[in-house]
Amino acid sequence: MFINTLHVDDQRRILLYNGELILEYCKGIISKFRKQKESPFNKSVLGELYLTTHRLIFVSTSDFSLKSFCIPFCCMINVKLAQPIFTSNYLTGYSTIQNGNNYGEDVEWVLLFNKGGCIDIGRTLLKAVTVVHSLRPLNAPPTYESDSQKSPTTSRQFMSSSNFHHFASLNRSSTHIPSADNVLIMDAPPPYLGVNDTRNSTHRRMEWLCESKSAPRLPTYEECKSNNPKRPRKQY
Repeated sequence: MFINTLHVDDQRRILLYNGELILEYCKGIISKFRKQKESPFNKSVLGELYLTTHRLIFVSTSDFSLKSFCIPFCCMINVKLAQPIFTSNYLTGYSTIQNGNNYGEDVEWVLLFNKGGCIDIGRTLLKAVTVVHSLRPLNAPPTYESDSQKSPTTSRQFMSSSNFHHFASLNRSSTHIPSADNVLIMDAPPPYLGVNDTRNSTHRRMEWLCESKSAPRLPTYEECKSNNPKRPRKQY
């Protein structure tokens, strides 16, 4: 987990890596941390949530010592989507220790959705964590590359994005869209794996995100006819 490194001084703009895209965005999120009594985890914080192709980003909108935090997908375990009857839906999970983090402890986090959007973001997050954990490990040695090729193609991290200010939401019914002025792009590529990463031979494109959002295909007339053969009429 990275703390207070994702926002600019005004707490309205976030910093993304080159090649990182925003998949989901939601306002009115309350973040909580269980079993953490010291500051800045001892209070609930209201803010905005960004779900990108590489990590989960939370930016606080209140005046508190916790301004922002992010959790890469490769550091998430036991992610769950809860739908209680009498309270708002929420996401919960654990953030494990990773080299380079500025907070060196495992953290149990909770994100409470008071204004909706938990189902869409939760499904996307669960899919993203599953895919990233199935990719090549973060600290694995580099793969063998032949020297016979003339010139390598440009990496995805250094290509210009065709998306509108790096917003590539697959939830067409979402009404929350981040402002273009609130997203700043760094020159460096992401230091960890993401769902659109091309450095792994088992890479799968982002179409997997649409599987949980697309409506089931309706059967054709021929399929209905073959599955329900015409019954013979009774003769009286």
